[in-house]
Amino acid sequence: MEKLEEYEYEAFDFLGEADFLNFRKDVATIGKKNRELFHEFAGYLVNHDFEADVIKGHIGHLDVYLNQFVVYFDPGDATEAQFGTGLADEFFDEWLPERNRDFKQVAGHYLESIGLFYKWLAEETGLLEAEEFEELLDLVAHRKNDWL
Repeated sequence: MEKLEEYEYEAFDFLGEADFLNFRKDVATIGKKNRELFHEFAGYLVNHDFEADVIKGHIGHLDVYLNQFVVYFDPGDATEAQFGTGLADEFFDEWLPERNRDFKQVAGHYLESIGLFYKWLAEETGLLEAEEFEELLDLVAHRKNDWL
């Protein structure tokens, strides 16, 4: 059994070590699925004339949101990328400000990346129900000023 970093395991000690190791494997699997989606999304952005550095920024923001925040905030609902739609408020209101002291300067960039990604999931891939995307848009409309 691999040795766990003490600080890493303590955050999830309610799982027990064996369950935590399984959780880490699930996170790796989710990350791989998300990277595949990011690759497809990047192709979509290329086809819509986004510059390479802009695409790289969007993918970086999505990696933070989905692979660092969503899978750890709500691991039971993070098995597919589209389940991150309901967690935007927690991300912008709590998680991002706690981890980035310049969050007000970067929040708009994250918001743009997340919005583009979920729009693509809903309109181009069908992986996200239109209703879920509309709920995300409503949330953004009501909370954007608080986040930014």
